[in-house]
Amino acid sequence: MMSPFEAASQVRFTTMYYDIVGSLPHELLLCVVEHLDLKDIVRNQRVSKRWAAIFSCHAVIGPALREALACLDLDQEVDGTNITFADTRRYLGWGYSLQHARPVKKIFLPWPEGSPDEFLCHSRRLCYRVSESNELVVLNLESGERSIWTVNETDEWRSLSSRYLIVGNAKRRFDYVTALDISTNKTLFSQRIRRLCPSSYVIIEDMVVVASLSSDKLEPIYIWDLRQNHVQGIGNFTNLSLYYMSATENVLVAFESVGRDQPTKVQQTKWNTTNGQLLEKKVFHLQLPADCPRRSFTDPNFCRIYNHKSVACFVESFDRFAVTCLEYDYTVDQLSVRCTNRAEPIRDSKRKGGICFTRLTGSIEYRYLQSKCQVAVCDAAAGKVTLHPVQVKDDRIIRIRSLSNPTPYDPCYLSYFETFGDREVFGLANHYGVQLWFFNPSFAPDPLDWKIWNAEEYEIL
Repeated sequence: MMSPFEAASQVRFTTMYYDIVGSLPHELLLCVVEHLDLKDIVRNQRVSKRWAAIFSCHAVIGPALREALACLDLDQEVDGTNITFADTRRYLGWGYSLQHARPVKKIFLPWPEGSPDEFLCHSRRLCYRVSESNELVVLNLESGERSIWTVNETDEWRSLSSRYLIVGNAKRRFDYVTALDISTNKTLFSQRIRRLCPSSYVIIEDMVVVASLSSDKLEPIYIWDLRQNHVQGIGNFTNLSLYYMSATENVLVAFESVGRDQPTKVQQTKWNTTNGQLLEKKVFHLQLPADCPRRSFTDPNFCRIYNHKSVACFVESFDRFAVTCLEYDYTVDQLSVRCTNRAEPIRDSKRKGGICFTRLTGSIEYRYLQSKCQVAVCDAAAGKVTLHPVQVKDDRIIRIRSLSNPTPYDPCYLSYFETFGDREVFGLANHYGVQLWFFNPSFAPDPLDWKIWNAEEYEIL
């Protein structure tokens, strides 16, 4: 089989100019491409058939593709050497739009019922709670189907996935939690789990991980198997900084920090989630960056798991813009730390108005600046914060308005008070509706196809 460079050399065309770049040897051409960014590579693909073949081969497009997949936390799920050219362009466009806050589509939807006051979005599912009611609404962003669940007034949701919704309430020493199957609209199981205050619930496939956020108490991690409705306690941890769970291998990896000295002493343990047996234990020292804050951390945006990685972010006590991110890569068994100061260019916005923030991937966080109606992109991998000239008040937003209850003004131009989302969808909500940004080129639905919108009651502005 001939290489892309040999195939490109067979493309014949008549021109009065000599193609210097296309005639370079393979090694020299790769040296030139190393100095080009993604925009330049895509533009060069449009020059000619010869250049399209050269700048589309894996040796050229591979580094940019790997960077895009890492940004999307898909670098272990997608084999970059075997995907088609169309999929390559989709991943590159998806990663670029996420890093630069340029979604494929923006939609503003009015709330079908009363104004919600809580929001949660994950795996193409939007969950919200209607104010002053006992109803939880789950909206399927793929089909537009809506399921409504009646819960107790004191119930709170704990976690959401593409299939499950975990709700519950705390009573004295226990959490009484219920698993709802939103794909079949059935209530599955209820469990009583010893209360961890404060606690974090994370759904991983058919497992729920319940961990304590407290730094001074010795607490276990609970694994709730939704297939068998069985709860298994794992070890006892204090100063739990990060954990990772593999549902396929039944393994839990936990990290505890010991002291605040430099370098920081870290204890890593590996457990069997089926029987709670300790498999491995080791202690090592983690060197913190020079610009990492030395004072105590508070308010952790606790552990979130992205495929083969887990990430935990901690905000510094006296400077809310100084953030430390711990990242564990299970495939190579490596723990790393990044420290970034997200003050610039958004510190002035804190004095003039609020800031809402949402973590979309392991390295990308969006912060909505209410005073400027703009979104700042915090890229932990690049160690920088950029305020892109992308206005939340954009005339290109597809807006749907209710004919039965029209407003004298455009509600999508009002300020927003809540943000949520993941790598595919980012949302900004106010009392009138929600603005949704779709980043995945293969997932940009048409809201008029959704069943919750009656054509006789709504119109597109």
